[in-house]
Amino acid sequence: MNEEDPLAVFAGIAGILIVFGSAIAGAVAFGWDRVSQWLVDHQILTLDNLLITLPGDAGAGLDAPRIAIAVALLLLLAAASISLRRSRLRRPRPPRDARQRR
Repeated sequence: MNEEDPLAVFAGIAGILIVFGSAIAGAVAFGWDRVSQWLVDHQILTLDNLLITLPGDAGAGLDAPRIAIAVALLLLLAAASISLRRSRLRRPRPPRDARQRR
């Protein structure tokens, strides 16, 4: 393996991610009308008493109770990720020699 091989691998992976990321973003943008209608039908988004209106939608958004639920979910996710990170940092690591033998 020479010095150019890692760069070629990185460029290939970056190209694949850009192509698939663009395709996924386009599919989401193309199908956003159906997704937003489904969210309104299942009362995840609302059309009344909006405090936050979602862009690209026909007036759907979040009211106060839905904002409170969204903030609570984000705080729960942040607390869980911090807790997981701290527990991994507290876990004793095997000696360097033992890690190299694997």
